[in-house]
Amino acid sequence: NELRHCKHKELVQTCNQLAINYEENRQFDESSMFRYAAMETKRLDNQGLWKYLNLYWFYKWSSGYGENWRRAGVVLLGILILFGILYATPFTRFDYGEKKREIISNEVDQMIYNFAGEGERFHEMSLPDGLVHSFAVASFQRPGPKPADILTKALVVLETILAPLQAALL
Repeated sequence: NELRHCKHKELVQTCNQLAINYEENRQFDESSMFRYAAMETKRLDNQGLWKYLNLYWFYKWSSGYGENWRRAGVVLLGILILFGILYATPFTRFDYGEKKREIISNEVDQMIYNFAGEGERFHEMSLPDGLVHSFAVASFQRPGPKPADILTKALVVLETILAPLQAALL
């Protein structure tokens, strides 16, 4: 196992050196190919499940180790659309703020108004609103409406991390 690790380390060094040589000769496609090979060798050096559950695998999947801008763009667009759809599901709730209160003298009418007002204040988004909200969250805006429950807050935080990270790989 140690011998195998040493051979992989030498292969990584060789691929990196070849990438540098090709880059110096302005042969960028070949350089990119050797950088990709070096990163893939590092990823495959892991054993078992760790071959897939590591940062190299996510880096490969999300942007081809930083060598494939099209893949990075498609994944970024996928993240934005996925979160837009999630924001439009019935599982997420947003706080649209309080409406102007009316003065109601009858106690029963007041209870009905309060119940109906609560339904208007907290509700789901439409799909177009969810997509716009997703783009706003990804661009570090503080869009309204605010998330009303823990699941929605978690989705906003997760998108705030993933979308800019993916945009950096682009």
